[in-house]
Amino acid sequence: LLAAAEIEKTASARYHGARLALGAAMSIVAFAVLDVWPSRDVLSTRLEFIRELRPRLAGARVTAAVDAGLVGASTDGAVFDLAGVTDPTVARLPGDHTSKRVPEGLVESRNVDHAVIALAPGTRRAEPWPSSRFYRAAGARLAAMPLVQENFELLADLPLGTTAYRYLVLKRSTRR
Repeated sequence: LLAAAEIEKTASARYHGARLALGAAMSIVAFAVLDVWPSRDVLSTRLEFIRELRPRLAGARVTAAVDAGLVGASTDGAVFDLAGVTDPTVARLPGDHTSKRVPEGLVESRNVDHAVIALAPGTRRAEPWPSSRFYRAAGARLAAMPLVQENFELLADLPLGTTAYRYLVLKRSTRR
């Protein structure tokens, strides 16, 4: 900051003009070439997703998800946060924010009856659904658990607006 302030004190009008032009050009590239314009719809996209997800989680007691905030806004039940942001037990597990190594026993002990798992961007659900490509390691681990594969069924496959993201909604089966 000090170096920038010193440069500002002695910089010419040409320098300021060039800096302004460079900033404008970078903004144009960001909006036109990198296609960041859809980011202005983030809130409305998420609010629409919450409205779509809410009926699928009606009656859910405990929903496992990495996206605890998005899912928490969609259910009156508890959220088992696979990222550990809101769960101190998960936070202490090995792995970073989206790759916590949550053991199957912990999922079972929390009485998880629903799950929301993000697919890898730009991908679709595979058949059978557990062989899909998942966005985050914690979600992929959940989908790979025998407990989930044997006891949960696919309830919905929801897009996140017009983005490249989709979420699978799973529910513990009442069969058995």
